[in-house]
Amino acid sequence: MSQRTWRRIPVSTDNAGAHTDPLDWVEEQRLRIFENTVFRKIFDAKRDEVTGEWRKLHNAELHALYSSPGTIRNIKSIRLRWAGHVAAKQERGGKEEEEEKEKQRKRKKTRKREKEKGRKRKDEEREEAEDEEVAERKMKMRKESKRRK
Repeated sequence: MSQRTWRRIPVSTDNAGAHTDPLDWVEEQRLRIFENTVFRKIFDAKRDEVTGEWRKLHNAELHALYSSPGTIRNIKSIRLRWAGHVAAKQERGGKEEEEEKEKQRKRKKTRKREKEKGRKRKDEEREEAEDEEVAERKMKMRKESKRRK
């Protein structure tokens, strides 16, 4: 028979200090999932040695990383790597962002033009249909007037 170890979290009470209530299995599971999510964000992805593709870290790998004594050093190195990305972006002067914004503006203009063309086509089709209806009515009226004469 396996025994589960229950974690205890501090819960404040009325002026009596703090006591701990045991977490049930579901709460413990949710907490573990949240921890793994946070650590996945911190430790980033890992390149697969065989295929060379980037992949998410497995739970066991995450646990090995954050339970090791080099965790703080590892987190600092990741922060420094991110700071390097930010610094490089600032050196480029945000040109990439401006280019992306310009592309988005062009896309919006293109979409707007296409919508307007579509509206114009529909209007023209309606006008043509109305013209055809008018022409048909005139023809009918002429035929009826000829028959009456």
